Amino acid sequence: MQKDKILNHLINKNGLCPRGIDIFNESKNDINKIISASIKWVELFIEHENAIKMLEFLSEEEVKLFAEKGVFLNQKVNLVNPDLETIILLGNSEADIQIKDFGVVQIYVLNDSKLNLKSSDFSIVQIDSHHRANVTVEKKDNSKITIYQYDNSVINGEAEITKKEWIKNEIFNYKH
Repeated sequence: MQKDKILNHLINKNGLCPRGIDIFNESKNDINKIISASIKWVELFIEHENAIKMLEFLSEEEVKLFAEKGVFLNQKVNLVNPDLETIILLGNSEADIQIKDFGVVQIYVLNDSKLNLKSSDFSIVQIDSHHRANVTVEKKDNSKITIYQYDNSVINGEAEITKKEWIKNEIFNYKH
């Protein structure tokens, strides 16, 4: 992996903040740290939509490592009760996800990704939908789905939906 290319892209194309530069400098030699930073710092992909281009430099093996941890870039996936706390759909990903049996998960749907979610059996799902994402949900059996809708994303189905505005360059975001 060409980690220096990733860091240079983030700095030059996205105006990455000093803390972001530190995070990726600290982790650029370890793919697992980059994956961890990407999951913990999903705001990077929300705030700087072009940041997904950093993943263009990944090898097939590294793309698989990202997917194993729940970060999908331009992929089609079908997941049933994934053993993941967080799922991030980037680029043009398409995901059919089923959460049941008291499952709990946070899903970020970004860029032009599409999510079809089925939730049942007392599961709890929170979704953040950004950019031009398309989210369709089906809930039953006392499950709970909460969706925070931003930008021009589209939501279909029954859920508790809160429309929010993302304010660029804000440390504490989420204006109601």
